[in-house]
Amino acid sequence: MIDWLLVSSGGPVLHDFFIMRTPVTNAQYCAYLNSLSKNEARAHYSPMMPQHFWGGIVQEGETYRPKPTFAEKPVVFVSWYDAQAFATWVGGRLPIVDEWKKAAAWRSTENRFAKYCTGFDEPPSQHPSETNAANFYDDENGWALPQPHLADVACYEARGPYGTLGMGGNVAEWVDGDMPNGWKFALGGSLFRPVEQILLSSAEGDHPTKRLSTFGFRLARDAQ
Repeated sequence: MIDWLLVSSGGPVLHDFFIMRTPVTNAQYCAYLNSLSKNEARAHYSPMMPQHFWGGIVQEGETYRPKPTFAEKPVVFVSWYDAQAFATWVGGRLPIVDEWKKAAAWRSTENRFAKYCTGFDEPPSQHPSETNAANFYDDENGWALPQPHLADVACYEARGPYGTLGMGGNVAEWVDGDMPNGWKFALGGSLFRPVEQILLSSAEGDHPTKRLSTFGFRLARDAQ
């Protein structure tokens, strides 16, 4: 169910850990919801998932399924607490900030971070087939992709230094890190944000109970 990648010790993170190749998909989140009791599933399901054009899950009776063409898109309208609950179910956790940034942009041979979450110092393009690319909104060119604009998790070929996909743009990703106001960080920018939000030095966040149209997540787990 989960495609894990090993990130070896060194640089900003002095322990081995695993991280998901892609963000959690609607199909994966449906499997989670369908494993829960009726009341538990409802507690981790948002009515915006079927209603919003970026939401990707519908409920039929007591069963949850992805909308047509949305199975491999990242799940959104999940709170930080929803993400934590999914992580417990899988046997993982949310990555800490330094783990997430290392997986996205650490250049081990140069002992430094790249400037962008795509792993490059140059700003990414919007074209999925290019090596340095991300799904973001451009003031001149507009949306990167046709409606609904949200990309499948493996749509963009840009890979992080450890093989991750989609760490820049598309959806911002909840991580295990506290902002000064008690909010939680979400990293990587999104399809709704400009390219500057994909800078590794950029970050956004919100209250951990919020379920937003452009926030998703991927998991990490400790290396055994």
